Amino acid sequence: MLWLLFPLIILSVVKSRLPLYVLPLYAPVALIIGHGIGAEKALHVKKIMVLAIITGSMIIGVKGIAARVVHKNNMHQLYTLCHQWSDEKARIVTYQQKKLFGLRFYLKDKITSLTNMMEPGYDATLDEFIRKIKKQQNPRPVIFIARLQYEAELAAKLDKAGLTIVDRAKSEGNHWLLLLTRLSG
Repeated sequence: MLWLLFPLIILSVVKSRLPLYVLPLYAPVALIIGHGIGAEKALHVKKIMVLAIITGSMIIGVKGIAARVVHKNNMHQLYTLCHQWSDEKARIVTYQQKKLFGLRFYLKDKITSLTNMMEPGYDATLDEFIRKIKKQQNPRPVIFIARLQYEAELAAKLDKAGLTIVDRAKSEGNHWLLLLTRLSG
């Protein structure tokens, strides 16, 4: 039973919820169901099938409801927004957010984390990143992802650096801001 409860508790505690996190639950659930079916040999197959259908329907229903709930850590919606703007050519950059593991998973780790002052866990500072872009011949567009609280700060810094905000979007539930930028000039 601990084999089932431990992954379930961990899944409930973590902030990022990737589909892969439920995989450790399948083995103990299958064994418990198998043990229950074996112990109840006297039950008719019809009763077992009805029970299996009801259980499966409940699991699918709960999963469907959970998928519709807006959550600030739902990285799939950020991934979807990024790809509405990009055809794999835009750079995707996070500002003041280093641990977006779900987004890194969906983007196959093709993401850069920026901050104002160099700190552990970040790839570069915003100023270093902008200097690097300005040195390139034909710089790619950049999609900046930040929490809404950084909107004014980030927009001012991008404007000062000569990056034009071409488009902006907010995630479902207004937790995240996305800015599509290009180098002015």
